[in-house]
Amino acid sequence: MARHDLWDLFKTYFLTRRELSRLLVLALVFAFIVSFRTATHVSSLEEQRAVWVTSFIVVFIVVLIHDLGHHFVAYKRSLEPVLEISYYWLFFSILVMVLSRGYVQLFFGEKMFPKSLRVHRLGHFSYHEGRKDLGYVALAGPFVSMVLGAVCVALSVYFDSSILLPELAKFSFAYALMTFLPLPHLDGLLFFFHSRSGYALIFGAILGFGVFATAGISIFGASVLSIIMAFMFWYVFAFMVEK
Repeated sequence: MARHDLWDLFKTYFLTRRELSRLLVLALVFAFIVSFRTATHVSSLEEQRAVWVTSFIVVFIVVLIHDLGHHFVAYKRSLEPVLEISYYWLFFSILVMVLSRGYVQLFFGEKMFPKSLRVHRLGHFSYHEGRKDLGYVALAGPFVSMVLGAVCVALSVYFDSSILLPELAKFSFAYALMTFLPLPHLDGLLFFFHSRSGYALIFGAILGFGVFATAGISIFGASVLSIIMAFMFWYVFAFMVEK
């Protein structure tokens, strides 16, 4: 596909009204979950408002970048990403937050499935989307979330007084990990159907990098340790689960 064709598709399908509404709903709910515990320990209304606004900005940026990753790879493979909300998972996330008083934070609610782009005069393609294409589109969201988190961790070294960068990094890693779980409507299940051993490898890398990078280890050190953890997950899955 030519570069100008990809750009035309991107401009045509980027953030429709429905997708924008979905993004705002997810950002509002996730920001409430993120800020719930902190806001309850703040006395003044202005401080509570500042905590929620900061959380909303962080969540909005991460979810937007996550969705753009799906968009770009989907259009690159002549697919249209269908982005919706799984209200069952969203209600479950709110319920867990309330029951745990904010100590357990889940960010389930994304529902993504790519479909073939509509062809002029011909309608949809007669064949179904391949598991390989679906897997790559599903992986794109968590991947760009991890990249965003790594960039924020690297920049926080030079801008140590910034409040947004550490929060962006933490939520980016958390959102990438949770959306990559092999659960219905989440990215992880689509990629799991594409490659089970590949899923174990990538899940170990996402988990390792997120944990080590937020623990204060350098990007290089976190990358090396995450690769080691990835191969540990792959070995356990390949030789103890699949075998």
